[in-house]
Amino acid sequence: MAAASGLSVWEISQAADWYLTGEALKAASVDLVNHAIHLPMSYLYGLGDTCSADGMRFYVPVDILAADFSHLLHGRGVTLYAHTVENAMRLHQEPIPCRLREATFVLDGLMEHETELDPRTVFTDTHGYTEVVMATAALLGKALAPRIARMHELTLYKVDRSRHYPNLDPILDGTVKPHLVRRAWDETIRVVASIYARTASPSLILHRLCSYARQHSVHQALNEIGRVERTLHVLRTIDDQEFRRQQSRELNKGEAAHDLSRFLFFGKEGALRGRSFDDQFRSFSCLGVPHNAVVAWNIIHIGKLVEQLRAEGHVADGTMLAQTSPLIRKHLNPFGRYHFDLDRMRQTGRPNR
Repeated sequence: MAAASGLSVWEISQAADWYLTGEALKAASVDLVNHAIHLPMSYLYGLGDTCSADGMRFYVPVDILAADFSHLLHGRGVTLYAHTVENAMRLHQEPIPCRLREATFVLDGLMEHETELDPRTVFTDTHGYTEVVMATAALLGKALAPRIARMHELTLYKVDRSRHYPNLDPILDGTVKPHLVRRAWDETIRVVASIYARTASPSLILHRLCSYARQHSVHQALNEIGRVERTLHVLRTIDDQEFRRQQSRELNKGEAAHDLSRFLFFGKEGALRGRSFDDQFRSFSCLGVPHNAVVAWNIIHIGKLVEQLRAEGHVADGTMLAQTSPLIRKHLNPFGRYHFDLDRMRQTGRPNR
């Protein structure tokens, strides 16, 4: 690389050591998100109060502890769990083992993204929710809105068995146990306050609660609260058609963002070859920066095209423009442009590669 670029090996090493760190890459990604959300065109895609969270699996050809077998990859892999905001920017991304349920990491992105946004609703698929996570999100002032498969098989709950609801009694089969919530309420609030204060990551705390041989009292309390939250969510999903459409729209946007990330992650044949967790985190952070740079560039230039069309007398209202996507990539050359100065390389005595 030094022979082809004209830079010295020392300069390249210094750039990698000082700028390709997890903290620097996250700061760069945060700056891109904060810049993009203030663009006029970005407001047409949404105000940033919702996001979607989903995992994307990468093949790992090396033998590392963090890699697990994935039937989707037909081999060992690592999951990139990413939060995508309404304007298609990556809010947060982190590597997680394939064997772990994604739901535990939903709250990490909401609490640790460090951008100017404050998403209140996060859409996930079935693998991205549990009752405990729904309850924790609600106590943090967030709303977990999963698209649940086989929803008709779920048990719906009411708080008081003696209360009757003529239109809902046929489907309210379960009863919440309030005494479990009252018994552990103080400790539950302390756990939620620790998450809010970022004393520890939400995923770490929830994993510890689920790891006890006997079910922890806080886990039981959150589970009962989560049953109430899930029942309300299912009833809203059934009743509100616009909510169902928004749910599908945001999840599809997350899948399209995955496609762009795979398009950009062409190096090393799209495989994750780092052996340590830091290498994986750095690789995904490096992927997040160009993803957000591409989306921000697209938002800027779509806005310029809209201004040009309006100056020419064309009608371009907000409803129509909101249907466009900043995830387009046909105009991109992911391999870049390289110039090889053969004369200089011959003079330095280095082989031509």
